Parts: sequence; C-alpha cells; structure tokens
Amino acid sequence: MSLESLILWIEDANGSAISCGLQVKEDPATGRGIYIGSDFLKSSLNQPLITIPHGLLVNRHTVLQTITKNSDDKSCPENEIYASHSKDWWNSLSSVRMVLTFLLVEKAKGPNSFYAPFIDMLPDIKDFELSPLFWHIQNEQELIKSLPSQTAVLTSKIIKRFEEDFEFTLTNFKFQPEKILKLEYFWAWMSINSRCLYMNLDDRIHANNWTLCPFVDFINHSPSESCTNRVDPVKGFQVIVPNGFLVMPEDQIFFNYGPHLNDFLLVEYGFTSLLNKWNDLHLDSAILPLISPEQVEFLKENDYYENYTIDSNGELSFRTQVVFALVSQGDWHTNTGKRKLSLFMQGYTEFSQFNVKPIVKKVLGKVRNDIKHKIRWRQDSDARKRVIGELCTQMDHIASITLTAIELEQ
Repeated sequence: MSLESLILWIEDANGSAISCGLQVKEDPATGRGIYIGSDFLKSSLNQPLITIPHGLLVNRHTVLQTITKNSDDKSCPENEIYASHSKDWWNSLSSVRMVLTFLLVEKAKGPNSFYAPFIDMLPDIKDFELSPLFWHIQNEQELIKSLPSQTAVLTSKIIKRFEEDFEFTLTNFKFQPEKILKLEYFWAWMSINSRCLYMNLDDRIHANNWTLCPFVDFINHSPSESCTNRVDPVKGFQVIVPNGFLVMPEDQIFFNYGPHLNDFLLVEYGFTSLLNKWNDLHLDSAILPLISPEQVEFLKENDYYENYTIDSNGELSFRTQVVFALVSQGDWHTNTGKRKLSLFMQGYTEFSQFNVKPIVKKVLGKVRNDIKHKIRWRQDSDARKRVIGELCTQMDHIASITLTAIELEQ
C-alpha cells in the first residue's frame, strides 16, 4: 500500500481531517516528514491541522476492542492468537506487549487487516539501522563495544527490555521461533518505541498511557518544536501550530520529544539531533575508579553517588561539583574536611574554594583519550561508525570547553 491509501483510509473515518496545507515528503537527513505546503493559510494557526478519530488510534483501549471483536472469528487463522487468552489476561499486559502482539497479528493478516494502510506505512527495518538494538539483533558486538560508555549503559538497558519482551511473547503465544523472526519482532518493537505519543488513557500505570497515531507519526523530532498536540475527548488526536510559532512554506513541522541527549535519542529512536542543547557528558566511568570505598560510602550517605554530568555549555552539575570537591580534598575524612564539604553541599560556601583543577584535568583527559580515535569515524563510509564518531565529537567538545573554563576560573 501507499501514502495515498493511508490518507484515503483516514479520510474515510468520520470526523477525520488533514489540512490541505500539509505535505508528506522524504528527506535524506530526517526521513519521512510533514511539511507546510505553499497553500498553507495563516488563518490555520491555532486550529487543528490534523484530526485522527479515536477509532483509528492504536493503544491498549482500541487494541483490546479489536482482540475482543476478533477472538471468535474462526475465518482468519491469525485470530487464534487473540483467542488464546481471556480478555482479563490481555488487559493485564503492559501496553507495549499488548500492542506489539497486535501489530504482529495484524501484519500477518496482510490486506485483510482493517489496519493494513497504517501498518504498511510504519517504518522499514532499514530505517532503524543506526539503532544499537539493531546491532544487537545482527550480532554486531564490535560496534556495541565501540559505543561511548554513557551510550553503552543506555544500550544495555534497552537490550534487556527487548529480550524480556521477546521471551514473554515466545512463552505465552503460539508463535514458533522459526515463524516469528527476531527481526520482525524488532520491527514491531521499535515501531512502538519510536512512534508512540503520550495520551492519557486513565491507566494507573503511567507507562501504559500512550498511543500510536496514523499520519501524525510522520512528524519528526526537533529541540525547537513547531507544533503541539492535544486530545479532544470526542474528536480524537489533534495537531496544532499555535499562534506565535513561525512556520513558512516548505518548512518541516516538528514535535519536541523532550529534553533528551543524543545518546538517548540514538538508543531509543535510532537517530541523533545535529544541534542538541540537551547533550551532556557523563563522567561516571572516569570518576568512579578514582573514589575509595570510604568516599563511596560518604557519597551514598549524602545521596551524591553516581550520575555525574557536564552540560553542553561546560557547566558541571552540582553532583559533579560535589564529587570533584571530595576527591580533591586530601583531608576530607577529618572532622574539618567533612564540615567543609557539608557546608558546600548545603550551599553555604562556593565551589571555587576547592582546588579541583588537577582532578578535573585528569578525568576529562581520560575521557578524551578514550574516544580520540573514534572521532575520526565521522568520515567513515559506514553510517553506524559515523554516528559513533558524532557522539564522541560532541563528548570531546564538552570536555574541551570545560577544561578551558576551569583554566580561566582557577
């Protein structure tokens, strides 16, 4: 099927609307996106440009309705999956596991699925080739080992989530390993992870309150958003360009997915943002080996253990200032030393009283040394290596401006 089929499917639903001033285009950098057309009217500002009725949304409510409706339909063999468990059992699942199974079943139905126009326009597996989770599926362990430490931590977490969900599906459904390829499962899993949008479904578990929204999922991320969304209880999911947002013909409209650094964007969504003000440098892997067991205990007692960062402007977080102050102070374990640290942690004294330059230079020097050979990967022919090179370049930049600032201040 095609984009035209998707639009016809949406327009066939009562209450749906897509402004004629919007266009869907392919961009080499951002992929498929929604753009302002030449016939966009300024009067459209602050008015719904897109309205997708509740009946076309894919979330735990609509999926449970589909499962209940199709469980007794023996004419379609794929519905056996729906009939294999009770409605209460299905309702007990997380939204991810419920919707993921739904996508696999409905995709297997092909054109016989009501949702076929939407499913056919979800991303291809190749669209996720920069995702470290995809490298894991492909057993590209050398690439994963090459990730910066802060990206590797996030990657290990997403791999754990994915493998737990995959094992759950194989255990609880009649899919056979040879029939449900891991790549197909990955496609469904990442389609959800990268396309879901927050929607209050009145579920007491916050992580279940999201939806997939046809056509709206073409809107890409930018730290500078140019549109917002709202959910009308009657009309459905709507997208609006508010008054005061400057949009011109040929502009792509963007959501802001939140204050996420590029490591998070890459791991969770499979892309990075060129100018990302939320980037930061994580120092745990460089600092923690320098801390004695007694210092670890002190930091834990005061709730300052781990999560040491520097933001994109070279500003040390207060947690980072605390650990640098601790390590730089030779008499930290004495009553006088502990009092000095305590007064600083309580905000009564300044960070400048500590001679942290040597330890900052040591830590950031290690960070830069660990990644320097990967910075050259920005020019590699392999896009996966290029994205690692970009991450390392961003890390090196933050380390560099921090060192410059420390030299000037101390």
